[in-house]
Amino acid sequence: MCARCEAQPKPGRSGRLSQMKPELLSGGGVTAFEKAKMPIILNSNPDQVVMSIWNFTPGWNVEQHGPMPSTYNAKVETIYQRPTFKPYAMNRCLVILTSFQEGQERIIDGKKKKFQYKITKENTHEFCVAGLYRIYQGEIYHTVVTTEANELMAKIHNTQKRMPIVLEPWEEQYWLSGEPFENFADRSNVHLEATPLFSEQPSDKQGGLFD
Repeated sequence: MCARCEAQPKPGRSGRLSQMKPELLSGGGVTAFEKAKMPIILNSNPDQVVMSIWNFTPGWNVEQHGPMPSTYNAKVETIYQRPTFKPYAMNRCLVILTSFQEGQERIIDGKKKKFQYKITKENTHEFCVAGLYRIYQGEIYHTVVTTEANELMAKIHNTQKRMPIVLEPWEEQYWLSGEPFENFADRSNVHLEATPLFSEQPSDKQGGLFD
């Protein structure tokens, strides 16, 4: 997969990303599979932006535990049912983005194809999605919390029909303070914009990150 998230400050505009040194932010975006660092805000220190690795199973021993599970996303409906996430349910964070990518599956000539879209939040450059974090051997690690897709995202992510919990600015403090997960599950009123990133040739294998 090469669906990507981006966190890029806009020249001449203030914002949380403007606090970061440009060299810390990846210009081409990142994927969870790179275990790359992304800017986040911890509920333990909400006034500071820090860099965190997009991965929630640091120190995983493949020989002892088998293949590493997929933990770059945490479904909001099952956080308290997953031993990986349950101990960190109150370790809330905001993951700062300017866009993310998602793939729409279509059948073309009898073959499955993925058409990639760039997703942004309407009328704003940067926005936050809900996350959980943990600290392991001095490094911060995080996962992105997902929910059932709203109308737009269900059309794009039309297989799993999931999306990250994109927060409105006024919701951010409530997420960080530990409000119940169910209060953030409904994203039907979040207005996103989708820009196609394809011309005539979709990918045979590109997938989405927010399953």
